[in-house]
Amino acid sequence: MDKNWHAINVLKYGDTVGLSVGVASSSVQLPTGVTAQTIVRVSSNTDCYIALGGSGVTATSSDPLFLAGVEYITIAPGQTHIAALRVGVNGVLTVTEVY
Repeated sequence: MDKNWHAINVLKYGDTVGLSVGVASSSVQLPTGVTAQTIVRVSSNTDCYIALGGSGVTATSSDPLFLAGVEYITIAPGQTHIAALRVGVNGVLTVTEVY
């Protein structure tokens, strides 16, 4: 907040990509401009398992559980794609560049 109690935007958002989360693992390339050490905002309207990796990445039930909601993740070297697999019901996962 500034001295007049107005919110100060400290995060700016870039490109966003979306991914349908279903019974089979699906993946998508991270937004344009995302490289190692970039922070991304990941949001999902359903519980799902997620995996980050190269173009052949696949999510399985042994990958980290991502509960419906929003998290911020730092991208590691070699991570160019994200994959998701539903836990119970289909949904949508979005990834947005943060800078």
